[in-house]
Amino acid sequence: MQILAIVWQSYYNGLLKAAKNIKEFEIKLYSARKLDLEPEKFEKVLKEMKSADILFFYRSSESFWDEIERRVKRGEFNKNKIVCIGYDPSYFLLSNVSLDILEKTYKYIVINGEKNLTNLFLFLANKLGGLSVSYEEPKEVPWEGIYHPKANKIFTKIEDYLNWYKPKQAP
Repeated sequence: MQILAIVWQSYYNGLLKAAKNIKEFEIKLYSARKLDLEPEKFEKVLKEMKSADILFFYRSSESFWDEIERRVKRGEFNKNKIVCIGYDPSYFLLSNVSLDILEKTYKYIVINGEKNLTNLFLFLANKLGGLSVSYEEPKEVPWEGIYHPKANKIFTKIEDYLNWYKPKQAP
């Protein structure tokens, strides 16, 4: 089973790190910015897309997306499951999967974090690729909090941190 993903550069590094956590199936990941700058690479990726089981797109504003959209509408990728999300909800219309799949995929991406992005790939493989791999639901990642390198969590309340933190020497 193979997922081919083309994503906005802002999500590329996190998804690349998440993809390295997965051994059960193959993930080919491409930066939209890089494909826009290297047309010959884009042509190669178009050929690879035909053999992927799942096409995952986080659509952005690069010009090559128009070509992908034309090919999808012509039916070149009818055998692929297509999950297309982006900052504009109209991009979701390029997808050929249920709205439930799109909603959860978008939630994994927007909440972000390595665990959520890893679970995004596992979720797609389970629901669309037919693999019996387990995944976790998207989990909120704190936007702020208190970090301590010896703690196994982020503290969201000062009281919780002070109850946990016991200095070896205090004045």
